[in-house]
Amino acid sequence: MLDTLMTFVKNILKTRTIPLILIYSVFSVVLVYKVFTIQVVRQEELTKNTVNNEEITRETKATRGNIYDCNGVLLASNRLSYNVTLQDYKAFKTDEEKNAMIIKLIRIIEVNGGKLYPEFYIEKDKKGKLRFTVEGTAESRFKRDAYMSTSIEKLTTAQRNATAAEVFEHLRHGKYMFDISDEYSIDDALKIMTIRFALLLNTYNRGNPILVATNVNEKIVAAVLENSSDLPGAEIAEHTYRYYNDSKYFAHIIGYTGNVNEGEIAEDKEHYYNTTDQIGKIGVEYSFEKYLRGKKGSEKATLNSDYYVTGVENVSTPKAGDDIYLTIDSKLQKICYNILEKELAAILLSKIHNSASYGGKGKNAYDIKIPIYEVYNALFDNGAIDLERLEKKKAGKVEKAVFSKFKKEESSVLKKLKNLLQINSVSKERDNKTISEYMDYIYTYVKNEKLIDVTLVNEDDINFKDYIAHKKSLGEFLKYAVSNRWINLPKLDIGSEYLSTDEIYKILLNYIFDNITSDLQFKKIIYKNLIFNYEISGTEVSLILFSQGFLKEDEKAYRNLLNGSLSPYTFIKSKIKSLEITPANLALDPCSGSMVITNPNNGDVKALVTYPSYDNNKLANQIDAKYYAKLSTDGSYPLINRPCQQKTAPGSTFKMVSAAADLSTGAIGDHEKIYAKVLFTKTDKPPACWSNVPHGNIDIRTAIEVSCNYFFYEGGYRMSLDSEGKYNSKLGLEKLNKYAAMFGFKKGTTSGVELYEYEPSISDTDSVRSSIGQGSYAFTPTQIARYTAAIANKGTLNYLTVIKEIKDIKGNTVKNTVSNSKNKKTPQISLRPDVWSVIRDGMYLAVNGSRSSHKELFKKVKNLIAGKTGTAQFSKQRADHSLFTSYAPYKKPKISVTCVIPNGYTSGNAASAVADFYEYYFGVEDEEALNKKAVKDKVKNIIAD
Repeated sequence: MLDTLMTFVKNILKTRTIPLILIYSVFSVVLVYKVFTIQVVRQEELTKNTVNNEEITRETKATRGNIYDCNGVLLASNRLSYNVTLQDYKAFKTDEEKNAMIIKLIRIIEVNGGKLYPEFYIEKDKKGKLRFTVEGTAESRFKRDAYMSTSIEKLTTAQRNATAAEVFEHLRHGKYMFDISDEYSIDDALKIMTIRFALLLNTYNRGNPILVATNVNEKIVAAVLENSSDLPGAEIAEHTYRYYNDSKYFAHIIGYTGNVNEGEIAEDKEHYYNTTDQIGKIGVEYSFEKYLRGKKGSEKATLNSDYYVTGVENVSTPKAGDDIYLTIDSKLQKICYNILEKELAAILLSKIHNSASYGGKGKNAYDIKIPIYEVYNALFDNGAIDLERLEKKKAGKVEKAVFSKFKKEESSVLKKLKNLLQINSVSKERDNKTISEYMDYIYTYVKNEKLIDVTLVNEDDINFKDYIAHKKSLGEFLKYAVSNRWINLPKLDIGSEYLSTDEIYKILLNYIFDNITSDLQFKKIIYKNLIFNYEISGTEVSLILFSQGFLKEDEKAYRNLLNGSLSPYTFIKSKIKSLEITPANLALDPCSGSMVITNPNNGDVKALVTYPSYDNNKLANQIDAKYYAKLSTDGSYPLINRPCQQKTAPGSTFKMVSAAADLSTGAIGDHEKIYAKVLFTKTDKPPACWSNVPHGNIDIRTAIEVSCNYFFYEGGYRMSLDSEGKYNSKLGLEKLNKYAAMFGFKKGTTSGVELYEYEPSISDTDSVRSSIGQGSYAFTPTQIARYTAAIANKGTLNYLTVIKEIKDIKGNTVKNTVSNSKNKKTPQISLRPDVWSVIRDGMYLAVNGSRSSHKELFKKVKNLIAGKTGTAQFSKQRADHSLFTSYAPYKKPKISVTCVIPNGYTSGNAASAVADFYEYYFGVEDEEALNKKAVKDKVKNIIAD
């Protein structure tokens, strides 16, 4: 049996199939082993290495530091939100697929109340024409990127001069561009182009997605997630956005953040920023950007061939930005803002009268009245009444009636203007004041629209001079401009075809009259003339304020306005008094002001108030374009940081500098008395005192008390006398400016506050007038505040600061004002003790003396305040500027307050606002009583300087 089995095995082994079977078996075992190894043992390793993977390092954002007031009250912080982002994956084979996905994403965002984040610099105007939204260098940069050039200089002439329509067409159908089908409307194509252009700019940073929409609502989040399978690359990402508490009170101090622009990236030597970053734009957010921004972290992302992220590995953790504590006391800041608003309203109410006449305009600045019709017009002109809403189908009955009057007048005006531009009659253009205004605006419109290149206009040209002098008509001048090639022909869509001057002029007129009716300012001029011609009534204006929701519903007032039992004059004044219509809404003189409160012993700024203000939340993160446009055209100029960026002549607040110069140079003795007349006749063009009655025989203390111009004219005159006794204004100015510089008033020197601030202007004319703060002196309120603080502390010219300290996330102090001051040597003003005594005594008497014009204002805080008023003449066409600067308590100063009200009529108005503050500060009135305090009835203004 065994032999038989062995024989069988031997015979099998001799066959040829056995080796094949063995080989097959071995290979099968190896194959199974390899498959097991690939699928189980080395799956993760091989997956990484078989997808054509690419590793990129991408950043992780740092949390921005918070901003607090001096008491730890939170003013600026970060809030959690959601963004829609888009990664440029290669999931689409064609542009058509990509564009379809993008428009679907856009629809989801817009239908649910969101808006696109990326900036794109072409838009469609109301006439349906494409135009650039930027100009100059920004436009050139946009064209550089659109044509994928490495630099602006390498753009071709055609590319450099390309119109918005040409750039649009290039991006839509150009080679290697977006291939956006003509089936999409221009509006939709622009939206797709916005996203595609952002992706194009992000080509070399594909690992980081672009932002499509920021701070989106829950509906958008849900819709994007639900449609994720159809939106490859689109994701919802957690994000923080900047938020400001009580924004209007602190906007100018704190500023706001915004998307970093190309210019900022170009200037970024550290290469910290990219196009998805936020950066401080103005204010503390800008000045202390490097502290607030923190430090970015990074992570490694693995991308497959389609740029999908297949893995993420953390490299470094971001470091949160430092927190900033301001010297500002938020409570004082709010109180001062409200005091200023009430004071401005009170001044307006004292000047508004039921007439169309301006009173003393052009004769006496103090006597300028505000006609109620100017108030009615201001409600149209400054945007309280929305002109676009008057044109809507859903407009109310009164709105429609007013708009009907507008259309009728518009038609009549256009007919007259077209005729005048054809017949070119100077007399007919200028004989009628209203027509003259329209013609002047047409030239302004031509310049604004860049229909004429002002850089080519030769202002010495006799034809230009004749037009400005009203010796040539506008039509004649425009024809001359055409013949001299001053006209922007590409703007008029004139090609290379040769046209005569008359033909081009006709095309120019057609452009003007086809487009000017969409111009907001042109519409405002028509409404103004309708109001002043009594065709739009005050009652209609008042009723529109109700129908547009500007004023809260008041059925009784509405009914009484309709039946005539309530006059619009009385009604509007009542709304100003209740601050339902604010000075900022009207933008009439005065509509603005500033207050600066400092600690005179160390330079800490406790309040830095600008009125009017704005909501910086609407400018932060992503600018609300409509809101920004309104701010930019607002006649009250709310974007100006008035304590730092509005210079006025200091007026009589400068007289303490003059006193220091007079006494220190020996021009006037400490106890010397001068008989002060009204008219100073020792120089040409004799200047007068503010008072019509001589101040009599007075010394320098009393001269400060009564603010006698004549006395200080005499001091300025004496300092200007040379060795031969001849008057030399330059000599007097040198002495005066030497002492002005000691108090911080010199070129190149500012107050030290860590915000953008204008430099002081130093007088270079008329030493006599300069001695009372006129000449060509002009200072900011911060500079006047610093100077006053130095008087309060007898000579230490502390630099002002809004920064108390900076702390890191662990609470460790990074920087404080004490350590900062060591790097800046504080100037000391060297004056004799008797000079300090005279100046301080004079300021005390100016508030409390028997001859003080303002002692009644400060009777509730009697003997506590030392101060000085100032009235700076602007022109006889507008009211004078009102100033008051002070410190308290007089014997041991703890606080200094400066108030400036541009076009505030008299210094007593600024003093009145400061008196209200001191009543709160010294406990005469608590915060609740102060807030409830009604707008004053200024029966009689204080007129003393």
